[in-house]
Amino acid sequence: MPIQFKIDRTKDLTVFKLTGEVPFSDFLAILNEYGQSKPTRFELYDAQELTGERLTTQEMQSLSRYLSKYADKRPLDSKTIIVVNKELDFGLSRMISSLTDGQVPYKIEVCRSIEEAFRALDDS
Repeated sequence: MPIQFKIDRTKDLTVFKLTGEVPFSDFLAILNEYGQSKPTRFELYDAQELTGERLTTQEMQSLSRYLSKYADKRPLDSKTIIVVNKELDFGLSRMISSLTDGQVPYKIEVCRSIEEAFRALDDS
């Protein structure tokens, strides 16, 4: 399966692991499944093993609209971290962060390693 998630209620953290090619429709389906449970304060998206085509501009705008539509499901002091190791993915993830700025009441950060991501979460 190209995308899986694990919820750790003791840490109020959900870790999403994206591997291989992840079609946008599959990504939204997983977000919908996750949204049926009580979303956690912290989310970490590990996209270091992502391959294939990336989100189009239209898909990024759709994702931004989706996140803003369901923004009230997470606590106001929530934080989302996206972990990438490719320059293209870093730029695209920063675009998602920019598109959602002011649309969602939580912060979306981009990191280049899992260690950096957990440090960012610890600072919360």
